Amino acid sequence: MKLIIYEPSACREEEPIFNGTVTIHVPSYPQRLEYIKACQFDVKQVADGQVEANVTASNISALIKMIELAKSHIKKIELTKEGTKYASFDELLDDPDCDEICNELATAVINGVKIPKKLNQQSDSKLTGSTKVSSQPTQATI
Repeated sequence: MKLIIYEPSACREEEPIFNGTVTIHVPSYPQRLEYIKACQFDVKQVADGQVEANVTASNISALIKMIELAKSHIKKIELTKEGTKYASFDELLDDPDCDEICNELATAVINGVKIPKKLNQQSDSKLTGSTKVSSQPTQATI
């Protein structure tokens, strides 16, 4: 699995309420397919013949399963919101203000976090195109 540092979209807004990053172990493609199957999501084909889960809010059971599966891949949380620090996925799950971030993180794990080409070209070769875990994670966003 690839280790990346992920900045949730709530931290990238023009005037962000949240600040910080989340370190994620990205599951392999076969593992992500197993997760999609376990959640019983429909799939959609994306570029290069890969598939992603077609995630909609209409299937609450699947969303719950997706969050459960993603938990083990969330390795480190360093988020703050107006002085409140979040250091675990459970802390995010317990705060309704973090629902959007939880859904985003779970979706990122299930669909695989893509490393932007710009970052991919600058990063350590152990992190690009490899399934080895590195102690120096790559920065990524969706």
